[in-house]
This record gives sequence, C-alpha cells and structure tokens, in this order.
Amino acid sequence: MADFDNPFDAAVAMADEVILCHMGITAVITSGQLEGKTLRGVFDDPEKISFVAGGVRFEDSSPSLFVKTADITGLRRLDTLEVGGDLFRVDRITQDDGGCCYIRLQRCDSSRGDISTGRYYERS
Repeated sequence: MADFDNPFDAAVAMADEVILCHMGITAVITSGQLEGKTLRGVFDDPEKISFVAGGVRFEDSSPSLFVKTADITGLRRLDTLEVGGDLFRVDRITQDDGGCCYIRLQRCDSSRGDISTGRYYERS
C-alpha cells in the first residue's frame, strides 16, 4: 500500500480495496493501447430523473466504472470496454483520488460500435 499523509487517506484507500474486492466485476478493454486487458471495477449505471417546470420529464443514465488508477494507465478517451456483456466507450476519466478514479462511460450499439444516447424525453 502507498504511503499516505494522514490516517484518513490510508483508511479510505483500504475501504476502496475492500469495495473493489467484494463489489467489483470484471471489465475487458476492447480497443486502444490496453486492448485485451481485464480489470476489476465497481460498475454504476444509475437512472437519473429530474422534473422540470412545465411538465417536461427528463431521464438520462450516465454509467461509470470505479477502478484503481494504476490499472488503467494508458486508457484513453474513446477506447471501448465490455462490462457485463455490454459495450461502452470511455467519455472521460476523473482525476486520481487516493489511488482510484472513475471512468465515465457512454453506451455503444454493440452491433455498429456507435454511441447510444440512452436518453428519454417526455412532455405531458
């Protein structure tokens, strides 16, 4: 384990290890410099819903993968990953925070490799 400036950072890093070990799933990088590499991460695919004045409903999902930063050195924007049988494109990678970071993902149409917007708009 890396050296930390304070006990809190060390405790958070230890918690991240436990979370990745027990809640993580395997992802495979399918394009780019790291093609073929497998990594362990916690996949989060929330449904974000917000209601706007005027009866407009907006839903969107922004999936992410929480990983060890050291495991993705060389991963770049637009590289693709397979997570749980679905294909995703890297939208961005957050800054390292205690040895871990988030890969923000975009859904791809696996048959064509196109980005799927995953959005739903409704006006009542």
